[in-house]
Amino acid sequence: MPQGVIRQSDRWVKSAGLTIPGSPVVSEIRGSLDALIECDDGSVGVVDFKTAEPNADHVATYSRQLHAYALALEQPSSGPGTAVSALGLLCFLPSSFSCTDTAALLGEVKWFEIERDEVSFLEFLIEVASVLKEPEPPPASPTCSWCRWRAENRAAS
Repeated sequence: MPQGVIRQSDRWVKSAGLTIPGSPVVSEIRGSLDALIECDDGSVGVVDFKTAEPNADHVATYSRQLHAYALALEQPSSGPGTAVSALGLLCFLPSSFSCTDTAALLGEVKWFEIERDEVSFLEFLIEVASVLKEPEPPPASPTCSWCRWRAENRAAS
């Protein structure tokens, strides 16, 4: 984990308008990040808190989320940008619970560094922009986990 102090929890971020290469779509990124590490070198680290050890499939999703927050911090809608030097998941892995006068969850805390990969993130943004520019959403795909999740949840309601 980068050297510094965790601050600014639940901070909203918003990027300037982003022009995606090869697309007429201008988009912005908005979100609420869990926390920032104010690093000793003056940069920041973007932190997402988790209460379990992430599996490999989830790390890809979290990577996109953290890259989006980094982009919004580096290219904000107003004010100067902030250099982002680290992305990561701070995971609390509960192993026991105790309750006397106060309740406590006990367990290990692990830092999972997410490598910056601007090329893959840009490819993802290009894919998103290609969907956004269409007049109608694409049909659901049987191989898409999000489409299956949406269909199952709509059927349950």
